[in-house]
Amino acid sequence: MLISRLLRRQPVTRNFAQLDTQGNCVSLWVLENTPDSGRWVQVSEFNPLWLGQPLPKHASVSSATTSSALPPPLSNPQALAPAALSTSA
Repeated sequence: MLISRLLRRQPVTRNFAQLDTQGNCVSLWVLENTPDSGRWVQVSEFNPLWLGQPLPKHASVSSATTSSALPPPLSNPQALAPAALSTSA
């Protein structure tokens, strides 16, 4: 029984950081597969000190993946604010 447990394949896990629109790390996950939605970057290690900060250049293993279900970030969100607030009665 111990031998079969030792010979059984363990799932391969990788470290991922989720980034906000400014490129700051908002969460860290250890997963078997790349997440389906959001901006994710595979990173070299799981480091909680990166939370709320931009990732260090040495941390990134792969480029960010963005879900097609999410709209692209606005370059100037203030430009749409007056139009969104106007109402016609």
